[in-house]
Amino acid sequence: MKKKSNYTKRIISSVVATVMMAVCTSVPVTSSGSLEPDYKEMANELMILVNNARADAGLKPLMTISFLNDSSQVRAREASSKFSHERPSWDDNIINFETVIDDNMIPWEYAFENLAGGMDTVEATFMQWQSSPKHWAAMMDPDMQYMSAAVTFVPNSEYGWYWEQMFIKLYDDVYEGIQNNDQKIIEQFPIFRDTNLVYDPAGLHIKPVSNGDINGDGMVDIFDVVLLERYLNGDERLNTDQVQSADIVVDGAVTALDVEFLRMYVLGEIPELQLDVGVALRTMLGKQ
Repeated sequence: MKKKSNYTKRIISSVVATVMMAVCTSVPVTSSGSLEPDYKEMANELMILVNNARADAGLKPLMTISFLNDSSQVRAREASSKFSHERPSWDDNIINFETVIDDNMIPWEYAFENLAGGMDTVEATFMQWQSSPKHWAAMMDPDMQYMSAAVTFVPNSEYGWYWEQMFIKLYDDVYEGIQNNDQKIIEQFPIFRDTNLVYDPAGLHIKPVSNGDINGDGMVDIFDVVLLERYLNGDERLNTDQVQSADIVVDGAVTALDVEFLRMYVLGEIPELQLDVGVALRTMLGKQ
């Protein structure tokens, strides 16, 4: 693996949340034995909101890396004892947040961190950062390539809830090598080889295999029908490739007619997806 000395320049930008609620409105674990919230799912929801906002702004979505999410979790816990971009230490030495990232695994060039405390929901925390120009700039930075997030609740701490985001940009040669599947680069940084470790939290990189394969799993089934229904109801977002795959009748629009044709195909009532619209309509009328 490439040593840290091969990358000598570090440019660190840090931003921190300043608006915090002093009292939490919910407690993850109660004396009655209620379960802890799913922190990983909450972090994932936060990253989805970030990618959706970036998509609305015409920016590329960010991938995430399991190792970075683990590092964010460390930072969220540390923030409960020291709410700062400096990490807790046993002496007077200043240890900045970026030291939580192992350069031998992720060769980053730029790193940003957002911190927030006090809010107990994903939406409230996102809105808190959205209303802060510095935090919003970090989330909307067009040069960033990967992100991570974490949340934790620490009873009897100053703010209770602690949220952390990191955004990183790799060195250009490394990023280009990864995108081009350069085996020498991937051998140096094998974390980018495992699709289970580097993934898209918002599904904005989904590539449908065929017409009707809206969720990109290589099959056309009831899950695609449900996803399309949720999209039309405004409960899901689809990327450009997914919208094209969802246009079953190929008329340039995604409507309830596409849902019905897709459902008929899944149920075996029409033999193929791109059936002549007139034939499909007659089949639908014949069912009534």
